[in-house]
Amino acid sequence: MALMIATGRSDIWPIKETRPVYWINLERSADSVGRRLQMLCRFFGIRGRHHGITLLHAKGLSLTTIQRKVRRWVESHPTGIPFLDSISRAGQGSMNEDEVANRITDILNSTASTWVALAHTPRGDSDHQFGSIMFDAGEDIGIKLSSETRLIGDTQTLGVSLIIMKANDIPKGQVSYLAFEFADGELQIVRGAEKGEFIKLVLEQARSDEQKVIDYLSEEMKGTATKIAAATGVHRVNVSTILTAGKRFIRIGRDKDGVWYGLKAETF
Repeated sequence: MALMIATGRSDIWPIKETRPVYWINLERSADSVGRRLQMLCRFFGIRGRHHGITLLHAKGLSLTTIQRKVRRWVESHPTGIPFLDSISRAGQGSMNEDEVANRITDILNSTASTWVALAHTPRGDSDHQFGSIMFDAGEDIGIKLSSETRLIGDTQTLGVSLIIMKANDIPKGQVSYLAFEFADGELQIVRGAEKGEFIKLVLEQARSDEQKVIDYLSEEMKGTATKIAAATGVHRVNVSTILTAGKRFIRIGRDKDGVWYGLKAETF
């Protein structure tokens, strides 16, 4: 994603405008990040340093320590986009504390008008990032990344789905499926994947539909299948199935608008 934005290429997604990218590496060794970037550049035929990405290797440093350096880069590149890898390495304290989540978000917001940050998920819940709920509150667009690997002969194919879980001013629920094919340790093919090509990812999408219904009922307290479908973009038939088969929902009444459902008390 960073490479497409920095080079203005639309090989995977339509890129409307080329933007410089600042990759803030708090997570990995410089060799690891460099190797990944070189592999992508070779595949897309990008030569030398024409990838448009400035790398900041700061493994072990806190976000506060490098904040001034990032801000100077943004001042020199007003349309630039910092990519942070990752929030969990920001070094601001316990990720479960609301103050820590707000502080990390405030630092990023005060540094650049547009930024992208990677985050880890907790065990047992892949729909939210690890830590305080204020991380979810602080994002304008939240994208869930899931992956599945298949091995056929000497070719390893990595399937990736990207689902918009939260969006303040664009539709939620949009999903992209990508496939990365590797052979002999090198990236050979990057392409769009068919929805049914990776079964695990399809099941993840179905689970995400249930989460959209839960999110809607958490906010609105009650809803019919028709109202929920219109608000979430999930097909009405799927909403009806989720409401009747799911263990987290309860039927609370019926009127001229249809059957009304809510969340069971323990799910609040």
